[in-house]
Amino acid sequence: MKKPPVFQSEKSNPGCPSPELIALSGKCEPQIIVKAIKQGADDYIAKPFTLDELNKSIRSVIAPASRDRSLRNDSSQADFDFVYASGAMKQIRQTSKQVAGTSIPVLLTGESGVGKDIIARFIHQHSELIGRPFLKVNCAAMPENLVESELFGYRKGAFTGAYVDRPGKFEYAHGGTIFLDEIGEFSSSVQAKLLQVLQEGKFSMLGENKEIEVNVRIIAATNRKLMEAIREGKFREDLYYRLNVVNINIPPLRERPEDIKVLCDYFQKKFSKEYGSEITAIPGGIIKKTHGLFLAGQCKGTGKRHKTIRRPER
Repeated sequence: MKKPPVFQSEKSNPGCPSPELIALSGKCEPQIIVKAIKQGADDYIAKPFTLDELNKSIRSVIAPASRDRSLRNDSSQADFDFVYASGAMKQIRQTSKQVAGTSIPVLLTGESGVGKDIIARFIHQHSELIGRPFLKVNCAAMPENLVESELFGYRKGAFTGAYVDRPGKFEYAHGGTIFLDEIGEFSSSVQAKLLQVLQEGKFSMLGENKEIEVNVRIIAATNRKLMEAIREGKFREDLYYRLNVVNINIPPLRERPEDIKVLCDYFQKKFSKEYGSEITAIPGGIIKKTHGLFLAGQCKGTGKRHKTIRRPER
């Protein structure tokens, strides 16, 4: 006898209206949460639950549409949400919001420039850790010989130039979230220490045998294919599975061209406000041309860094 699916969404039936759906389960496991969200659930509650928890869930699924519209029009909310119109990004938002309520590690994958740091901040801002430290560490920007001391700190005299004790990034992030960008660049020794933090919540500073306990939510990101790095012996398999409890892959903009217009509108409003001048809206013909450039692979990224602002002539 064929088993029924764990969760079946009416949203998959084009003939039905699109109701907001809350999945109920007797288990609160990351894999089940992600599966429910991918199959169409807007929220997820584990039994037993209180009436307050149910009311909160109902409010959260009926409010986001209007909330998203207001956020798109308010650049001051950029750290709290992200701008999108595509179904792919809607699903990423739903999954991110659900895993935000847990303490499990999250691995963000995708090309450079797709906005992995925005997703990491979104997860932190929608978690119970909001108001606590959020520390982003760009691992690729650090010299290889300094990564370990920067992350885990060092004691005076640990190496030449270590004149004073210095805490590391993990100690600064205690009680909050640490976002490790480009973890594929880690050396084997740093990978071993990171694995210990994930398994035991402990690490030792350079030049110190005593272990320090930390309570940190870890979100990691990479643009590398880690499975290939594992086969090549450049990345630990056990570390990969510890980090990859929930994997969120962010597609490049060329694969979600419907996001281009809302991003253009968002940046137009943002920079008009930032520079105190009215910036002319981008004509539809140019946006349509941009679609073609992205599909042809001639544009990359989300426009986070490069911008040209022309003030109106006086």
